[in-house]
Amino acid sequence: KDMRVYTIIETLFQAQQPITIASLAEITKSSTWIIKYDLNDSTAILSKVNGKIVSSLDGLTLQLPSNIGLDYFKRRLYDQSVGFDLLELIFFDETLTHKEISEKLFISVSSVKRLITKVRAALILYGIDLRTKPFEIVGDERLIRNFYTMYFQDQYNVSEWPFSTAYYEFFDKMIDKVMVYYGLTSEQYDTNQFRYQHAVDAIRAIKGYRVEEFFNEGEVTRKRQIKTFFHAMEDVVQKHNISEEDITIIFNQAVNWKYYLSPPFMKQRLESDADLREVHEHFLSIITKASELFNIPQSDHMHVIFELTNILETYNLIPTPETYKNYLLFNARDDFSTVIYKENFPIFYQFIEEEIIKLCKSRNLFVNQYLISNLIFTLLSKWNKLFESLYKNFFV
Repeated sequence: KDMRVYTIIETLFQAQQPITIASLAEITKSSTWIIKYDLNDSTAILSKVNGKIVSSLDGLTLQLPSNIGLDYFKRRLYDQSVGFDLLELIFFDETLTHKEISEKLFISVSSVKRLITKVRAALILYGIDLRTKPFEIVGDERLIRNFYTMYFQDQYNVSEWPFSTAYYEFFDKMIDKVMVYYGLTSEQYDTNQFRYQHAVDAIRAIKGYRVEEFFNEGEVTRKRQIKTFFHAMEDVVQKHNISEEDITIIFNQAVNWKYYLSPPFMKQRLESDADLREVHEHFLSIITKASELFNIPQSDHMHVIFELTNILETYNLIPTPETYKNYLLFNARDDFSTVIYKENFPIFYQFIEEEIIKLCKSRNLFVNQYLISNLIFTLLSKWNKLFESLYKNFFV
């Protein structure tokens, strides 16, 4: 019901003209009388931010203050989700009992047990599970970290921080340094996502959950690197009394990301991994062919291709790929970027979609719609000056 109410508000927010109740019923796949009840709930929610739904002979329109956007209503949905509250509690404290969780969530123990059943069913979509004796999220560690990074990034805005102040100051300073260490620019990767990713990695690793470490540079070299890192972060470390053991764990996690993000190591991976090289070349051939067909200037696509191959690597970890889902409540990958290309450059969009589906089939991958959507979104949004080139070719 909450999601249906959000869809009503979203539809009215985006509409260029009045929307009828019948249209809302069709969009939400519900009856008109259910929509009428939902409109009462929507009106109550909107009144809290001085918004309202105006009815006319033509249909319904939404009026909102200029400082209120859809993000407010999206975050409200997360705030109201007891399931997400449960998962966040477990992330920070796996020693909680059913009774303690019931007290923190203000629901009965029997309601906690029913909630766990629903949460476990939902987590299947992300290839992970929830155990209760003790409480623990289980599955491939990379999938667990991926899930929680998505959650924290969706639930909290850039001015919020769900972790300790020590971690905020530490990672705020650390991100600038590791971006240089990886050889990246802010245009290539989302700094806020990086901050959450590294925080989730660090907390999981400090709890004892590890992923395979790809770099074994020798004990002497690693100790020297950690010492340098410690000195670079010394003011924050001393201010918050962060232990040397935790610093070592955090640094090791940061080094691991170099395997996926640093250009020199990307090239080394291509040289040593024939399967990765094959996927990389297939993506490159799609980009090259599209560039030739649609007169798009050539540029360096190494980072975006590695992002695409990383998506496929994550997908391969999912035990049941037919159920895979790459977002929690709101699929941003279907919203802005892809819609613009689909509507303005339909032939180009169709070409990219068909070629990516062919690639997945050639890899014997289950063609999941969310996987295809994720790959298309990543390619189009990270392709340097793509929109500018297509607009010049099609409209100027």
